[in-house]
Amino acid sequence: MAEQDDVLHLIDDTGSAPETSTARKWKIAVIDDDQAVHEGTRFALSDYSLNGQTLEILSAYSAAEGRTLMRAHPDIAAVLLDVIMETDAAGLDLVEYIRNEIRTRPSASSCAPGSPARHRNAASSSGTTSTTTRRRPSSPPTSCLPR
Repeated sequence: MAEQDDVLHLIDDTGSAPETSTARKWKIAVIDDDQAVHEGTRFALSDYSLNGQTLEILSAYSAAEGRTLMRAHPDIAAVLLDVIMETDAAGLDLVEYIRNEIRTRPSASSCAPGSPARHRNAASSSGTTSTTTRRRPSSPPTSCLPR
């Protein structure tokens, strides 16, 4: 006979499935070759909403995938972009592509370094700079999204 601690109780899950929302969502593009960045972004922003609209996180893992993603979704509200991916300037080249070829600019962009030493070299040659921190932000950057 099984002890009380060994008894497994099943929960009836025949209830209705949660409704999928058809409401408009803010599209956020995460373009980074590090899977952990995509997972962390999804986790950090999973329950975030602005003006009643939730976020749809779109992922690309290379500059080439980023180009395809940006062409397929001209209504992206913000881009979180890794500067250094396949090459030291892949992210910066993608920014130029978005500005000059796509011509539908997201409301906000944030570029993150691949590694601090490599980023300093890429930034000094391109004239861009960035500040990084290890502290998790207390809230998502609402100023990045269109009002």
